[in-house]
Amino acid sequence: MPFYHRLGEVPKKRHTQFRKPDGTLYYEEVMGTRGFSGIQSILYHHYPPTKVAKVTKLGRKEIPVEKEASFSIAILKQRVGE
Repeated sequence: MPFYHRLGEVPKKRHTQFRKPDGTLYYEEVMGTRGFSGIQSILYHHYPPTKVAKVTKLGRKEIPVEKEASFSIAILKQRVGE
């Protein structure tokens, strides 16, 4: 069963028109570490997330991939302990 966590103001349905108070649209970005499978977040931006002002090399950083099974177990343990 999917779980959802909301922070701030977000639309009731995902992937729909979500407007700012001035009537313009927010820009939607779907982010995850495993492509189209696994856990994902939907992020809403005031400006396009693809707009790049400057690119510099900061060094090499390994991004860990979260395993779904371990994450689900952590959620289960948290709910049992509540």
